[in-house]
Amino acid sequence: MMYDLSSAIDRSRAERRFIQLCKEQVVIELRKKVKRSLNQNSYLHLILGWFGIELGYTLNEAKTIYKEQNSLIYFYEKTGKMFIRSSADLDTGEMTRSIEKFRNYSSMEAGVYLPEPNEQQFLQEIELEMSKNNYI
Repeated sequence: MMYDLSSAIDRSRAERRFIQLCKEQVVIELRKKVKRSLNQNSYLHLILGWFGIELGYTLNEAKTIYKEQNSLIYFYEKTGKMFIRSSADLDTGEMTRSIEKFRNYSSMEAGVYLPEPNEQQFLQEIELEMSKNNYI
């Protein structure tokens, strides 16, 4: 369960829940939840879609290439097996670094310019093109 500790109601609920768990003497995990913005998610989705459209990849194929280009962020080993993190597990800084690395790769290696987040007109055009190509 997540609680927003800036809210008095949620803070009270969290305290009650914590007291209950202490009485049960169970093992718990307590951690800070750091999320990236919806804007960052939307932007990544758009540039991955554009990359896919330009090079003939599906959105999932474009996501795979993006994760391969950011292998140090996404891939990890556990008990001798390789695993891939979800982008939902990345914090804002990791997401920013991964997007920049992918934009550089796309431009320099694949020959596809991916717009910056402030290029609203281009991003709107991508969104329209993605809807036409069933990428959304």
